[in-house]
Amino acid sequence: MRFLYRFFVSLLLSSLKIARLFSKRVDQLLNGHQNEKIKLEALPLSKDDFTLWFHTASLGEFEQCRPLIEQCKRAIPKAKILLSFFSPSGYEIQKNYPLADGVCYLPFDTPKKVAFFLDRFQPQLAVLVKYEFWPNYLFELHQRKIPVFSVSSRFQKNQIFFKSYGQWMLKQLDHITHFFVQDLASKQLLEAHNFSNVTLSGDTRMDRVLEIKKNCIAIPEIESFLEGKPCVVIGSSWEADHALLFPTLFEQKDLKIIVAPHLVDEKSIAALISHLKTPYARWTSWDPLKDYKKQVLIIDTIGLLSQLYQYAQWSYVGGGMQRKGLHNILEAAVFEHPVVVGKHTAAFTEAEDLIALGGVFRVEDSPTFKQVVKILNNQPLKLQEGGAINKKYIQEKSGATKQILDRILTTIEDVSP
Repeated sequence: MRFLYRFFVSLLLSSLKIARLFSKRVDQLLNGHQNEKIKLEALPLSKDDFTLWFHTASLGEFEQCRPLIEQCKRAIPKAKILLSFFSPSGYEIQKNYPLADGVCYLPFDTPKKVAFFLDRFQPQLAVLVKYEFWPNYLFELHQRKIPVFSVSSRFQKNQIFFKSYGQWMLKQLDHITHFFVQDLASKQLLEAHNFSNVTLSGDTRMDRVLEIKKNCIAIPEIESFLEGKPCVVIGSSWEADHALLFPTLFEQKDLKIIVAPHLVDEKSIAALISHLKTPYARWTSWDPLKDYKKQVLIIDTIGLLSQLYQYAQWSYVGGGMQRKGLHNILEAAVFEHPVVVGKHTAAFTEAEDLIALGGVFRVEDSPTFKQVVKILNNQPLKLQEGGAINKKYIQEKSGATKQILDRILTTIEDVSP
């Protein structure tokens, strides 16, 4: 089976070389892997350093390991942090992350690349986030007796591990030292397959968003734009979200609208602007003398969204109107207001939980969105109730970072010379 997996990886790499002709993201990924050895050798990390390796697929998963990285840096001053990404969307935004001593793309999962990577950095411990299970890395980490933690992980019955033809992949999970899973269903599924090294810790993003809120600062330009009027923040939105939202929102004459789309290239911003039937301003060309009177503010840059939610009366988090995936609702919910999302939420535990509790509203189409807007704009009690529900949910589910950190510290004591 290991031979078949190697063949599959080789086939995947060949497919990517073709796919790069049609996908900017794939082309960006392969460009990131060019001169890979030279780039890895250039990172300011030595084999003699006490290196903790954190690997995450993309930006969303990075937010799950970020609080753990921060706590490790505080608790283990001698530790050097190696941070790797699979996706360009994570690497490009966080390649200068200040708490990491080295940031890189993870070399593809071939035996030679894995051996080079681990020889180069010789980490004391590996932390893999959510769905990151690469068989050759797991095998080689196990061979070298390097502890491996899977954090904020989730498992479902339809994953390859639990199919009749996926037994070899399931066997690779034996190389994980400990699983810290997000939900009870994941814990029960692993235990049903004879894994006892499982802790139900929850999602580290709860700790992350509480930290964001704690350190949130005022943005004078936004306060000038709002003029004390109620505001809706639209975060990480796509074209399908814009088509749903704007016709109804523009009927709310006293409502200020802040839009922070997922894509901020000029083509995507132009598509967004095509939906606007009212004067708008762009953040990158903000004019304090003219723009504060406009109804819509487009945030055409990255990195501001989590701070913007503090100004929302209620917010809309994008991605749910298409199958690309709902974006992070916790960044909005932590600011104690209701959150509205699109129809595709089944794969997102926190969204499903909060929809059932009443802190998040799911909309299927324009008529249902119009109904929700009417409720939120005309029933102040609903705003308070939704905000209180979201606050309680996040507070009750926080603490995963400390659980994982405690185990890391104990493990480090055991493996340190």
